[in-house]
Amino acid sequence: MSDQGNWVSLERAVAAVHAAIGGAPGSVYQTLIANCANGVVRSRWTEHHSGMQPAIHKREWAGADIDWVNHRIAKADGNYMRGVDFSEDDLKGWAASHPQAPVEQSSPLGKEEAACLAVAACYPQGVPPDVQNGPLCGVLAKWLKINLPNMPTISETTLLRAAGRKKDKAKRAK
Repeated sequence: MSDQGNWVSLERAVAAVHAAIGGAPGSVYQTLIANCANGVVRSRWTEHHSGMQPAIHKREWAGADIDWVNHRIAKADGNYMRGVDFSEDDLKGWAASHPQAPVEQSSPLGKEEAACLAVAACYPQGVPPDVQNGPLCGVLAKWLKINLPNMPTISETTLLRAAGRKKDKAKRAK
């Protein structure tokens, strides 16, 4: 298979799978991983130490999981891959063979998880310190509206917490 075509981030790949099948986050993640392990969806490692963008072999996906806290793939052998992209064409082909998730279904993603997805998708290198909170929340809210249209409105506090601008509730209580 050619390495040409459009490639999307982990966050956008998860959003595409979620749009196709709906369901709980864990099942969405495992569906994406299974599609990669079965060779249905190609993936490549864009932040590989070699500076190249090597294809990720199907066997690398066996037993893998998604580490949302650090925005990376946790492999079964205990190693991690940050900066993994997925073939948009493969995702679209796979999604076309599945019935669309019902529109009236609310998103099974939690608000905090959705906010983290938005931050990672909009600011893959981290939020620049010169971006003010108002515009930051606007960018994140727009991404959520486009990519997770069934998600209820997320508060600015939750968006800022996901962006690392506000302390976590549990940390404040200590």
